[in-house]
Amino acid sequence: MRRIDKNRLQMFRRVRDILRAQPAAPELELNLSRLEGLIDQLTEEATRQQHHTRLARAGTTRMQTLARTLRMELMRPVARVGAVFLPSSGPDGATLQRTLKAPRVEDYEGVITTAETLARVVSAHEAEFEREGLTRGHAAKLLEGGRALRAAVDARGQELAKRVAATMAAREVTRDGARQVRILEALMEPAFREDASLRSAWRSATLVAGPRGGRHVDDGSASAGTPVAKEGGEVLAA
Repeated sequence: MRRIDKNRLQMFRRVRDILRAQPAAPELELNLSRLEGLIDQLTEEATRQQHHTRLARAGTTRMQTLARTLRMELMRPVARVGAVFLPSSGPDGATLQRTLKAPRVEDYEGVITTAETLARVVSAHEAEFEREGLTRGHAAKLLEGGRALRAAVDARGQELAKRVAATMAAREVTRDGARQVRILEALMEPAFREDASLRSAWRSATLVAGPRGGRHVDDGSASAGTPVAKEGGEVLAA
């Protein structure tokens, strides 16, 4: 959850608690009930963000594991065995040698593409690879490993997209909540004139920590920015 949304949620709860502690005021009930509904909505969106954050992080771990297994257990043996008999010169030599150089584990698309290419190389020279000790069916394992990694990449991407959607939804709810607080403050003005301590409590309750530090009375005007997915963390504003 964005820090500004989290801080405003806490502020909304403080405002609700102050108003619910006062004698019942029919003129406040409509907007106060709306604020309470928005608090529930924002709490749900925060839970949804956390859920998709956990799934995205788990997806990252799975991608790393699959890529490492594919690279170390399936691609590296092809490179080592292929270096023994595949040509290092001639029209196909340079291409084959480049193919046998596996990309970094973090380059998931590169790992997938190279695994698919190596599967074609192994299929084209199956007898030679088996003679040098590579087990039968290795090409199929390379393709299977590549498909599993691609599925993991896609699944993680979907979780990141859902997390961004939850962040955008929370942003809209936060704006609506800030609007309700301003309306409630205007409705409370007569009570503030009669009770200085209530005005002081209100000002204290509506103080919100800003995105760059410091505290201010929130008016809902903090910059929203554009949501971006940050690896291993929350969705933040750009």
